[in-house]
Amino acid sequence: MYSALLTKTNRISRVFESASKSTRRPSYISPRSQVLICSLLISVQGVATAIWLVVEPPDTRLFTPEGRFNTVILKCKVKETAFFISLIYNMLLIVVCTVYAVKTRNLPENFNESKFIAFTMYTTCVIWLAFIPLYFGTMNNHEIQTTALCVSISLSATVALSCLFAPKMYIIYLQPEKNSRVANIAKQAMQGSGKKALFSAKSLTGGCPPPPPRAQTSRCS
Repeated sequence: MYSALLTKTNRISRVFESASKSTRRPSYISPRSQVLICSLLISVQGVATAIWLVVEPPDTRLFTPEGRFNTVILKCKVKETAFFISLIYNMLLIVVCTVYAVKTRNLPENFNESKFIAFTMYTTCVIWLAFIPLYFGTMNNHEIQTTALCVSISLSATVALSCLFAPKMYIIYLQPEKNSRVANIAKQAMQGSGKKALFSAKSLTGGCPPPPPRAQTSRCS
């Protein structure tokens, strides 16, 4: 999911940065290029996971918490440090995606999906920043570790689905008249005409607000 969000925000950022500098179209913004970039980002994690499985096959181990010698916990063979290392790539994707989301947060209204992506990434960063010290700071309590991991994953998925798809579902089902290209073009035209009228009024008055109209009086014969 974060690979797709990173690809999307990177594309939007490059398009608007290129438009502000020159009229040349930026490279690798076609749908096929976007799918290829997203696939490459996903394949990096896939290859790393496959190598990890070959080097350290899945297995179980017995773990005795400190100070609780009468308790034995059956855990995965993977140690906590290795589990933390496996999260570094996802953290890197989240951080870079958040940077692009901040850069594209003030785009025009037709590209306001970047605002929802930005809010999604902000919330995701807060969730995982709270998860890391909670998970790795409670090594002797497997219940808290399991609960923290499950809650963090569930909250991340819920926030992403709510922020990215709930606004689209709202438009599709509750305001279908806005789900058309004609409505967007008309809205752009109205906004553009309003800005032009404001600019012309300022240019005529020298940047000052126009004077109030004078009251007209008529003489009675």
